[in-house]
Amino acid sequence: DDIVTGSADHSLVVFSLSKLSRKRALFSKRYGHTDWVMCVTHTPDGRVLSGGADSKLCLWDRSAVKCTDLTDHRGSISRVAVDASGIGVSSSYDCSLRVWDLDRARCVSALEGHVKPVTTFAWSNSLVASGARDGTIRFWDNHSGECVHKLKPQREASAHVCGCCVGTRRRRCRSDECPSHRCTGRSDVCD
Repeated sequence: DDIVTGSADHSLVVFSLSKLSRKRALFSKRYGHTDWVMCVTHTPDGRVLSGGADSKLCLWDRSAVKCTDLTDHRGSISRVAVDASGIGVSSSYDCSLRVWDLDRARCVSALEGHVKPVTTFAWSNSLVASGARDGTIRFWDNHSGECVHKLKPQREASAHVCGCCVGTRRRRCRSDECPSHRCTGRSDVCD
């Protein structure tokens, strides 16, 4: 019923979709991001998880304007996702991903091995597929933190992963098929 937006002014705003009105702002002098909000998602229990250019994630309280800072990354956060059990995954320009136990507000696994910023990932059960600016795609076991497989681009100079998905069918992107129309059609994987 709610939608959350993040912005360059470091704030997040929660809107009610049913009433088409603003419910609350998530920012204060004491809590929140100190730089642009780059990504945001809901948790199953009603909290909000946001990632910022300040290299941190904020796990926002359900009702109060306060958050718990998750600070294991060393670069801007590019994407966050949370599963039905409350486990979170984040990717970052520090070339890594982190797996989070959001109930305990702590990092449980670091997925490290990319040599360029991680721009996207997809996740299903214990498998995380991540894409980086060098065009590589890595497949991780998010329980052990091990990279179980790596795909290299056909041409590194022109490759950039614009999105990835985990499902029963995987296919290469062709520019006319890519919903974002940002793909080069070479080593990209469609959203």
